[in-house]
Amino acid sequence: MDTPCVLSRRLDRYVAREVLGPTIVGFFAYTGFMVVRGLFQFSDLILQSPSPGQDTLLLLGLSVPHIVVLTIPISFLLGTLVGVGRLSADSEFTAMRAAGLHLTALFRPVFALSLALGGVTAWVMLGVLPGSNAKLSEKKLELSTYVIAHRIQPGVFSPEFGGRRIYVEAASADRRELRGVVVLDRSDPQVDERLIVAEKGTLELERDRGQLWLRLENAFAQQISRGGQSEDRAVYREQRTLLADSQPFERRAGEKIEKQLREEPLSGLLRRAQTSRSPVEINLSWVEIHKKFSFPAACIVFGFVGVPLGIVNRRGGRSAGFAVSVLMVLFYYMLIATGEAKAIDGHWHPALGMWLPNVLLFLFGAYAVLQVGHHRPILPLGHLADTFWRLRSLRATPEEPGGGTTPASERARTSPSDSSPVRPPAAAKVLPWGPSFLLERYLLRRFFGVFLLVLVSSASLYVIIEYLEISDDIAKLNPPASLLWRYGQSLLAPVVYDIIPYAFLVAALIAVAGMVRAAETTAVLAHGISLHRFVAPLVLAALTAGPVLFFLSDRVVPRAAEESDRIRSTILGRIPKNYWSDASTWFRGDEGRFFAAEAFDARSGRIANFTFLVLDRKTFRPIHRLDAPEARVVPGKGFVLDAAWVRDFQPNGEMLKGRQEGARLIEAPEAAEILASSRTTPATMSSVELSRFIQTRRKAGADTSALSTGLHQKPAAALSPLILTLLGIPFAFKYGKRGAVAGIGVALLVAVAYLAVSTITVRLGYGGTLDPVLAAWGPNVFFSFLVAYGVLGIRT
Repeated sequence: MDTPCVLSRRLDRYVAREVLGPTIVGFFAYTGFMVVRGLFQFSDLILQSPSPGQDTLLLLGLSVPHIVVLTIPISFLLGTLVGVGRLSADSEFTAMRAAGLHLTALFRPVFALSLALGGVTAWVMLGVLPGSNAKLSEKKLELSTYVIAHRIQPGVFSPEFGGRRIYVEAASADRRELRGVVVLDRSDPQVDERLIVAEKGTLELERDRGQLWLRLENAFAQQISRGGQSEDRAVYREQRTLLADSQPFERRAGEKIEKQLREEPLSGLLRRAQTSRSPVEINLSWVEIHKKFSFPAACIVFGFVGVPLGIVNRRGGRSAGFAVSVLMVLFYYMLIATGEAKAIDGHWHPALGMWLPNVLLFLFGAYAVLQVGHHRPILPLGHLADTFWRLRSLRATPEEPGGGTTPASERARTSPSDSSPVRPPAAAKVLPWGPSFLLERYLLRRFFGVFLLVLVSSASLYVIIEYLEISDDIAKLNPPASLLWRYGQSLLAPVVYDIIPYAFLVAALIAVAGMVRAAETTAVLAHGISLHRFVAPLVLAALTAGPVLFFLSDRVVPRAAEESDRIRSTILGRIPKNYWSDASTWFRGDEGRFFAAEAFDARSGRIANFTFLVLDRKTFRPIHRLDAPEARVVPGKGFVLDAAWVRDFQPNGEMLKGRQEGARLIEAPEAAEILASSRTTPATMSSVELSRFIQTRRKAGADTSALSTGLHQKPAAALSPLILTLLGIPFAFKYGKRGAVAGIGVALLVAVAYLAVSTITVRLGYGGTLDPVLAAWGPNVFFSFLVAYGVLGIRT
């Protein structure tokens, strides 16, 4: 017979195993989702890298530490709720109590796991995170030098980087030697756009310092206020502009201090907190110091709260544990973000801001433990449920003809005798495919229960991390709550659009795997119901989701993504990105003509804040410039202006300036066609608009790789729920007997593989490396073969 000590150790191992399984699965699920998100964010940098495979692994590896410090506590809370909830649901905790074991029998292994996971989190926060943040920043800026060089293409304005757009007439193959350079500089949000033109330019990469410079020869710079009245101009024989800096730590005095502090070790933070003269830097330093210890402590607090909540959650099972963990995580990290904002602006002490969530949850956990120990409910939800059902039963009670209800005793006296014929209940309508769709309703109820939980939890985690990333800026700039609310609303549609296929895979796999584990699929197949008939509801749901996804991608997501980027830039104090054109509001015409428009209405031809510039084609020096608040484009002729400021530049450097009233025509026959083909962002157009625009761009001889890839991506993405659902079903039959934990793990691997392949191929299509049709549809075709192989291999 085993001694009590041996039994205690065996019980500890058993409980720890029950908690550790869902914790590991939750960790890989949450971390994998955020890593794939990072892969999408880094894709532009990676595809321009000289060694994309190596740099992909390096960037993802360096981004993991700041993700796991958030996902470890979240995963442990989920594991505790699910593991302890399973013990309670199967009455194993009741058996422990009957055997004389106290509640501490559960706390002992959970507390040991919380200490271990808290130690790992502390090690990452103190020893790994500062160095990884510094290396990640350095590597991203290093790769940005390759991106900048690649994006400078002769004949077009480059996309914006660092607040600058660059145009060159000609360039060498390596983009190092440039001729005919125009730089539109908006790097300083406090001043208007600065225009710089130069005859020659050179890109100089200082590898030892990790800097990319643009050197301009015979440069002319001009900054004119909106409306064209006042100006500031200068002439340089040589000008040198820093475009990218991959080792900026010692030189970035103007960079955000919070970004530097996240790369500081604990000793550096303490030194800054004690020696700095800036109140903001002192508060930020202490916030980062307390954060390095409060996040690891969250593991202990989550374990302490999770045990009593898991015990009382016996009826809800894993799904209810999942839901409770989402609510608690939202509560905790919203408190963290609020406390951080209050601490940075000086309203709260940094210790209070970073430790208040832990203290509140600990107090709630102590209360929950006392309630569970005395066999009382933690929250009076049971009384509310009883009241609800009592009211519902009263509503269902039959009424007497004169009104009122018939008492139960009276109903018993007036009920028919045993000998009286009793009318049987109305029979359910029997259809050829089953009575009342019972099987369909049962399967879909399980499916959509998991689907909604995955959707809500993943979207919540995404929004939480996004909010934490900009919480410092929110604290300093203090934007209105309405702006933050609009940002959350606009961010929701793109996030939900990305998560829906992933949620379909997880929900289908877990729903079917649960039925396989309970031998329900065996009973269904034994009654002559085929596999195709069994999974038909899930296939129908996935097919229905396809048009929904297409509508989101075609109508909702583009506007929402544009709006979220604009609001985010406003919150961060930056100039919002211009979505009207990928290049700029500036365009190159013929015969040395350049023109700019802040806004353009294609129907009426009206232009707001119009600028017209003529450069000497040999020396690339300005000859003529007009600035007008309004203009109108006339197809085949040019622009019509009512009033404008006019500047003529003389060869000796002098300038004649004046205001001209009255309508006049500026010749530029090519203007209408150029403006019509300037909108090059596929995300801001519907499929019909995109198709027409591609034809226009092709006639103009422009590259349409990104546009065509975006067009094919819309229907391809709509098919992803069906493919991932069908892909999850074979794995459910294969791994279903191992439980939902194994199912989630398999779903994670499949989803990460699908999302990673899709992200890479789409980015290759945008860059013109891969055919647009293959880039958009390739992942679906490849995984369709896996679907066919898996479905045909199911043993029924």
